Amino acid sequence: MRYAAMILAVLGAACSGATGPKGIDPTVLASNVATDPLDSLRLTWYDQSGQVSTTVLAPGVRVCVHFTSTLPADSVRFVASMGPVGVPGTIWSQATSPWFDPRTGVGPDPTQYPFGAEFWTAVGNGAALGITMQAVPAAPC
Repeated sequence: MRYAAMILAVLGAACSGATGPKGIDPTVLASNVATDPLDSLRLTWYDQSGQVSTTVLAPGVRVCVHFTSTLPADSVRFVASMGPVGVPGTIWSQATSPWFDPRTGVGPDPTQYPFGAEFWTAVGNGAALGITMQAVPAAPC
């Protein structure tokens, strides 16, 4: 019993200052500038562990969407789509971020995303049925 307590004490001391990898949890400042009350902007996040999270923005709404991955080492991406309110399967337009490593923020092509792929702005415009997504160098909100 004394031996087991000593082993636990040694392990506890060895691990007391240790921390696992810290993830960079992605953030998107999303705006739905559509004027038609039926045009919704949806942001759906995916991580490598299978977590899925969706935020729906009605026209005229601007919100900061923050996603926390299941594990710090999980790859993460999000999909922004425009479609009619109340009709989840209908999509008029869609834009997708690359998968990126939240330990570093780096996506598959560092030249395309020179400051990482974890911080974004996304604007949905129902009139043009389009979405403008832009990676930004720091948390936008």
